[in-house]
Formats: sequence, structure tokens, C-alpha cells
Amino acid sequence: MKHIPHYQLYGDEGDGSELNFVHCEPMFNRIEQQNWEISPHRHDNLHQVFWLRAGQVEAQLETENILLCSPSVTLVPAGKVHGFAYEPSAAGSIVTVSAAMMQRVISLSPRWPTKLLDQVHYLELKEESADIVQYLQRVEEESRNKRVGRVAAVTAWICLFFVELGRLRQLRPEQVPEGKEYLHLFEQFRLRVNESLTQHLPVSEYCSRLGVGERRLYRACRTIADVSPSRYIQDALIQEAKRLLIYTMMPATMVCYELGFTDPAYFSRFFKKHTGLSPGEFAKRHREGNTPVKD
Repeated sequence: MKHIPHYQLYGDEGDGSELNFVHCEPMFNRIEQQNWEISPHRHDNLHQVFWLRAGQVEAQLETENILLCSPSVTLVPAGKVHGFAYEPSAAGSIVTVSAAMMQRVISLSPRWPTKLLDQVHYLELKEESADIVQYLQRVEEESRNKRVGRVAAVTAWICLFFVELGRLRQLRPEQVPEGKEYLHLFEQFRLRVNESLTQHLPVSEYCSRLGVGERRLYRACRTIADVSPSRYIQDALIQEAKRLLIYTMMPATMVCYELGFTDPAYFSRFFKKHTGLSPGEFAKRHREGNTPVKD
């Protein structure tokens, strides 16, 4: 595999378009045709919620292999690599939310959605999770029935889903006067970093493109993600390097050039500084099933 596939939906190669709203389908849909397995891939503009009602699923989520057990909910944000090996007895639903819809949700709710979109989240559903199940059921019903007011209704249920997921994950967002403005600014910064990651743009260039000062971007990143803008960019580069080392056959030198680095030795030092391992050691340990010493 040369690159990690980018799909709009399972098996559909993207052309830059995205869903206008929200899409719900059974977890089995089109799976049997692929021998009950979905190879590692990602969606650039789609966030997905995997609601497993019965059975279990072997999952590759970013750089980890996890056994998902029912009942559970797994949130896979846009851009995050994921692949699955299903058991025929598994049953559930996939709720796909477009980036445009997520922008609306983020504007209506606390900062939890943006915080949740930084990584994959897996949640076992217990008795106290009844509300989150109800919200997903209502999203499915509204999406399927296409009644008057569907957009408003689904937006509300999706928003409630993320608020409840944030509560169950015990996220405690701070209340700040500039919260909404910072949310919007950080989300725009996050999207631009994803789009321009391999260009190695300085923070000042992102500020110029966003039309804000460096101090304001710094405060937004600290408030929402608790990191500086430069650290956020570095973390994004490291995470993409890990994905390429794990899910492609690229040697470390090719990963270096793929990510826009020009000096393999510098790339190796950069990677080791953040992970404790050289790129080659990281790939080897992952293939052997050993966990790296530092994330």
C-alpha cells in the first residue's frame, strides 16, 4: 500500500465533495462483499460514530489495535485512520456526520465537540449511558423519515449526543468569555493545519491566513486544546508520520519526504524527540506488537 486511502464512504474514493447532512446505515452494509473486513482508511470531511449493538469487532484505530465489544460507541473524527474486521454476529449502525454539520454543532454547544475531535474515543455503554443511546436512535429516526424540520431536529440530537459523550468521558471544559470565538478560531486553525501539514508553514503564516495575531491564536489553542500552535503542528506531523509508518510499506526515508521534510537525519531526530524511538524502531516495534515507550 503506497498511501492510506481517503474515502467519502466505505469503498467510495473521494472527489472533494462531502455529505450535505448526516447519513445512517447498518454496520453490515456492503461489508459481506469485502469478506467482513474494512482496510485502514480515512475520511477527510466526515466524522463517524460506530454504534455496536451486538457481537464484537476487531478495530485498527489510528496507531492502536482494539477489540470493540458490544454495546459500545466509537467516535472516529475526520482524518483519523480506522479499519475493521467484523464477526458475522456483530450488529450495529454507522452515523456519518459531515464537516459542515459539525461546524453547526460546535457553534451551538460547549467546547466538548472540538475537544472530542482531537482523537478517537471508545465508550462502553452501561446503564448510565441510556441517554446517549436515545440520542443516536432519534438521529437515525429523523434521518430515515425525512420529516419537516429534519435539519433542526438532527442538529439538536447530534449536539446532545456530543454533550453527553463529553460528560461520560468526564471532559470538563473551562468557561471563558471568548469561548465561542476561540472555538471557531481553533477549528479553522485545525482545518488549515490538516490541509497544509506537509508545507511546514510557520505559525505566523497561519495567523496571516486566519487574519488574527499570534497572541490571539496562542490563547485560542491554549484554551481549547491546552497546547501552543507550534506544538499542535508538531503533534499533527508526528501523528501523520506514525500513520504512514504503520499503514503503508513506505521506508522511513520515504515517509520523511512524503511529509515535506528534506533531511532524513533531521526527520529521524524530530521523530525520536517526540516518541522516544527512531522511525525505523517505531515501525519495527509496531509490527512485532510491542508498544512504543513514549507517545
